[in-house]
Amino acid sequence: MKFKNTGLLLLLLVALAAYVYFVEIKGKEKAEKQKEIASKLLSFNKDSLSTVVLNPAGIKFKKENKQWVIVEPIQSKTESWVINGLINSVESAKKERTIAEDQASFADYGLQPAKHEVILTHNGKTDTVFIGDKTPTGTYVFARVSGDNHVYATGTLLLTNADKELFDFRDKTALAFDKDKVDKIQLILPERKIEVRKQDGKWYLMRRTQKILADEGKIEQILNEVHNAKAKKFVSEKPERLKKYGLSPAKYEVALSATTNGGIHTLQIGKKVDNTYYARDVSRDPIFTVDTSLVKQLKVSEWDLRQKKLADFLSYQADYLELHLPKQTLICEKDSTGDWRMVQPDSGKAKSWKISSLTSNAASLKAQKVVEEKPKSLKKYGLDPPQYQIICKKEGKTIADIKIGKQIGKNYYATGDLSPAVYLIKKEDVDKFNIQFKDLLEEKSEKE
Repeated sequence: MKFKNTGLLLLLLVALAAYVYFVEIKGKEKAEKQKEIASKLLSFNKDSLSTVVLNPAGIKFKKENKQWVIVEPIQSKTESWVINGLINSVESAKKERTIAEDQASFADYGLQPAKHEVILTHNGKTDTVFIGDKTPTGTYVFARVSGDNHVYATGTLLLTNADKELFDFRDKTALAFDKDKVDKIQLILPERKIEVRKQDGKWYLMRRTQKILADEGKIEQILNEVHNAKAKKFVSEKPERLKKYGLSPAKYEVALSATTNGGIHTLQIGKKVDNTYYARDVSRDPIFTVDTSLVKQLKVSEWDLRQKKLADFLSYQADYLELHLPKQTLICEKDSTGDWRMVQPDSGKAKSWKISSLTSNAASLKAQKVVEEKPKSLKKYGLDPPQYQIICKKEGKTIADIKIGKQIGKNYYATGDLSPAVYLIKKEDVDKFNIQFKDLLEEKSEKE
């Protein structure tokens, strides 16, 4: 009997728990969800939307491949965050207060005609949200929904996102391209043509007979500027004459190529107007204006883009420094603890901060001018043998080999390991290496 009673008691407890869960908890959740739906100005599933029309702007949006595009009055990609902002504001709009209940009052609240209409097509049905005046306090805006004669007060975010023009919604990207896939850049400027290519992960300036290592930072700067360039104003959707905009021929042209997929993306820039320039993406019809900052970035010479460093390494990477000076040779290397020690001309613990300063100065050496790209002889520049030589290594591998020769005025001839060219570098930069070995050594203790 005891077991039978216990079993019945357990069944009653399970039934009670099920009742509490399904009736009390789930029922409460369902009621709260229904209450939330009822509080919304318009309840709909955002994912089910197929078209959105915004009036009186006369803009029609259509979802294609899960992306919103403009199909009227023009065909264009959208600024996704702007159209999504409009949709989200409609979806989240709530009936904060009921203001009126009859159609005769619509005009009193700016709803006949409405200031704005948002027409949503979803799941085969169409709903329209009408937006009117702001409330006297400006805290809310009057709104109503098709099929409902009630006038409600709702948040002003709905009005903010609906009170926009075509320009706000359309994609303003001047030139769309995948920055990471670009491996060739052609710049056509008023004074010159420049071509750079990416080979084995490095950028090179291309000439007929040679290629010159480019400054990756400068190339990235140009790519970023073009990639981030936005249209400030759309001037003509389908221009009949490009010449009036200075685009036939263009004053400036940047062509970006990706050999992996064969795509070429070209931006042309023409006349200057009101602190902007006319421009066009050659794959599209519209003429638009771009900021002057873009043109400033494109006004470059080969010298601006070439790598001016004599060696490409970071100071902290060096664990060996060999410094050949006019009257002495200094050799320092890091021990197993990472501290610098001198091994020539004396031995002992070195002042690590001073050695690090020397490797940093070597890493920072930059050319001021190209003297000769491919010299047949280095002797006339005092570079064979050099007056100074700076060698840095990392784990036995040379990461910098810089030679410095004769002084000429306030400069020295120099060459590095990134190019065979002979450059001029500043005398003040060379003077930083004129140091006595005693200045690099820590004072020895009596034990030493």
